[in-house]
Amino acid sequence: MTTVNAIGTTSSDAAAAASTPATHKTTLDTNDFMQMLLSELENQDPLDPISNQEYMGEMAQVNSLQQLQTMNTTMSTLTQASQMSEAAGLIGRKVEASLPDGSTASGTVASAMLQNGVAMLQVGDKQMPLSSVTSVSAAQEASNG
Repeated sequence: MTTVNAIGTTSSDAAAAASTPATHKTTLDTNDFMQMLLSELENQDPLDPISNQEYMGEMAQVNSLQQLQTMNTTMSTLTQASQMSEAAGLIGRKVEASLPDGSTASGTVASAMLQNGVAMLQVGDKQMPLSSVTSVSAAQEASNG
């Protein structure tokens, strides 16, 4: 016999869920929010249903969440593009940088790359984050003696 529990899943659904390994999420996404809203609507008191104002308010929250997620993605993309553009502009220039171990390094930037969302510079045999650069100057040209 299939029974319905308080959150809208059947006992057969619960048995299937128990047999699959659990994964833990640290944030809620739009689908989670919509599932909670649907569960709320399915389990509301028929004598005291949710008001239209509350429903519209919750839908506005879903819309705001979607727009914020889109804006966050766009801002991340723009930030990475800006960093990469700045790093590419340093190719062929001499830079000095403070490294995480407290030492300093200097040399001519040979290339620029993006690693895990961080703009990196190749200086000699070292890679350093763009954010570690402390000074930039024109590369010295070899003299024609």
